[in-house]
Amino acid sequence: MAGRESVRKGGAACRLSSLISKLAEPMPPAPKALVAVNDTEAALNAFTEALRWSLRTGLKVAAVCVQPPYRGGLEPAGMHRPGEALGQPCREVLEEAVKMAVEAGAGLVTFKAVGERHEAVIELAVREGCRLIIIGQGPGPWWLSPTGLTAGLLRFSPVDLLVVPRGAPIQAGRILYSRLGRVPQEPDAPAARRAAERLFGSFVGELVGGDGCDIRVAPPSAARIRRAAAKETTDLIVLDSGSAPVPWSLGRAIRFLRIARHAACPVWTIKGSA
Repeated sequence: MAGRESVRKGGAACRLSSLISKLAEPMPPAPKALVAVNDTEAALNAFTEALRWSLRTGLKVAAVCVQPPYRGGLEPAGMHRPGEALGQPCREVLEEAVKMAVEAGAGLVTFKAVGERHEAVIELAVREGCRLIIIGQGPGPWWLSPTGLTAGLLRFSPVDLLVVPRGAPIQAGRILYSRLGRVPQEPDAPAARRAAERLFGSFVGELVGGDGCDIRVAPPSAARIRRAAAKETTDLIVLDSGSAPVPWSLGRAIRFLRIARHAACPVWTIKGSA
């Protein structure tokens, strides 16, 4: 009996020592997301959801507002300081973003950039080590423009993209996964779960892998993905691009963009950074 008791105590001591060692290990840095903000309702909604997500998971959030480059044409009163006149809307948007973060009790870093919107957002996301870019789902057909922000991010960004529609929280309880690589593939359930666990391991790991997480698989077709999302309640659509290198063709970007445009839930496009 004494020998068994000694073994049990020794085992408990080893487990305790192992636990203490794990607690002593430095925690990996929290992932960072960059939210593109402006004065539209869609952008502010996406920013609000990102703040709520950060409070639940510890995600670090940064916000960027992009000032368009000066191309002439200002009224005479603003000609002596064109940069200041163009930059005023961005300053007001970022001030509002800071106010919203303070009220929510969330941390926030803000940036003001100048240039073409998608280029400035991508450059900042890469420079700051962001794992994800978040934008709002805009209204109207203009959102599908091949020269717009969303198409530019899909075509040229190496960073994952999350499109958030109005009224849809960012959560991952019920995921619809599809693989839309250069060669569309029929994904199977184990592959979908592996992709989701890889994707969310750093972001919302507590929501993936347990009994409360439902991962469904959709065929690699934009129309069938939309039908599958509408048929059953879906919290998140995950589109796996198969780590296709950038830049994407315009046609390829439009395929992804159309899914995100009509989705009632957030759409996460894996660009290879997960």
